[in-house]
Amino acid sequence: MNDHDKKHLESLGGAAHVIITNSDHIRDAARILLFTGAKCWGPLAEKEQFALDCDGWLKDGDKPITGIEVFSLNGSKTPGELAILIDGTTLITGDLIRAHEGGRLCMLPDSKIQNRELAVASIKRMASIKDIRAVIPGDGWPIFNEGHEALLELSKKL
Repeated sequence: MNDHDKKHLESLGGAAHVIITNSDHIRDAARILLFTGAKCWGPLAEKEQFALDCDGWLKDGDKPITGIEVFSLNGSKTPGELAILIDGTTLITGDLIRAHEGGRLCMLPDSKIQNRELAVASIKRMASIKDIRAVIPGDGWPIFNEGHEALLELSKKL
């Protein structure tokens, strides 16, 4: 986290919570947590091997903060990958759902998936949430409108 990032985060009011979607996304979280004093949340299914101490551990169905709902993305590359739904309309994904082409979603390559059947079921579950407008993937381009339609398109290809 460089000085520019710190100033930008401060201008936005800081951060009270940091939710890490999977163990591959820890990256600079320790420094961000130290800088902000935020609470850290991680996937319960990865607690034993998680390289960061968290204040709380999340699983499917949890609602740790008002407006936040947690979904498990089963079958992905880590055992406890999470997706976060904000206010019922904005979906933040870890690695399973990605977007390497503007406006289109894709799935993590089969070579990195632990269980394709479970992964596909997880994507179809996300596609069943009709109010999703935006999808912000951990890898790739965000979709700010018609997120539900993009999820449906992806699920039909699988």
